[in-house]
Amino acid sequence: MRLIGRGFGGLRRREVLRMGELRGRRITDSEYPIDPRDFKAGDYAIVSRAGQRELWFRDPLGAVGRVIHHTITEHDDGTVTVNPSIMVEGNPAGVFHGWLKQGVWTW
Repeated sequence: MRLIGRGFGGLRRREVLRMGELRGRRITDSEYPIDPRDFKAGDYAIVSRAGQRELWFRDPLGAVGRVIHHTITEHDDGTVTVNPSIMVEGNPAGVFHGWLKQGVWTW
């Protein structure tokens, strides 16, 4: 598989399961504030902030974001599922719209 163009945040081939699918990596959960600039594409973490639990992430296109009004389900293996879908705008690589299900990003 060959990745063409920008927008994959420096992914290595083994991380891309197929075009439109990326196995994410859960970073150690923490308290707010955090610095997600060190996150790689697909990374995510649960962050506690003012009594709320938020999911912070770097989407597969490389933009940093967080979800606070979504349902976040933690699975026994440590992965998470987010409902509904996630949309991130404002990234030079384009708009990301996809899903995070059991730690796998799809779009």
